[in-house]
Amino acid sequence: MEVILQSQSLLTHTLNNARNEKQVSDTLTKEYHDALEKLETSIYPDIRRRFLKISHNNLIAIMRQEQKFFDSLHKVENGIELNGGSSINSSDFSNSPIIHTDEDEL
Repeated sequence: MEVILQSQSLLTHTLNNARNEKQVSDTLTKEYHDALEKLETSIYPDIRRRFLKISHNNLIAIMRQEQKFFDSLHKVENGIELNGGSSINSSDFSNSPIIHTDEDEL
């Protein structure tokens, strides 16, 4: 638990430094990478694997939604009428395959 708190503190410190910089320097990039590495190694491998799988599935779902959006945009730009099933609205996102997780599940 101590390692997790230390890694979170290091990452928070690095992100605060990044917010105060006007440009990303090599030093800041190295600090950021070091903080991420510390955070990644502080998580147990089985939990990390679950997060990676969830993030991978979420990325695929986001890419599908993005493709659907660009297909609809292309149709609108070419004057093709959108039918009811091809438009993107808030109900599409309520049934999206994006996986949400609670801390209690871990």
